[in-house]
Amino acid sequence: IIQGDILAIDFSTLFGPKPGSTRPGIDFKPEPVRVVGNLPYYITSDILLRLFAHRQYFETIVIMLQREVAERIAAAPGTSDY
Repeated sequence: IIQGDILAIDFSTLFGPKPGSTRPGIDFKPEPVRVVGNLPYYITSDILLRLFAHRQYFETIVIMLQREVAERIAAAPGTSDY
């Protein structure tokens, strides 16, 4: 469990070979990474973009969004919520 600011986390330390590995980079398979969080309204976009940029590393992402943010994400282009 890593508790902290996701925008400050260096993902390479999570997904790369662990220190002291006898065969760094060879047959390396990272452990599944799960993200769980309640996203603050004012930085939701920054966090989502960062998660999407690294999505190949995540087994599961479970996030809670403010209703207005979820409505905007789900809105069709050209509607008032978009």
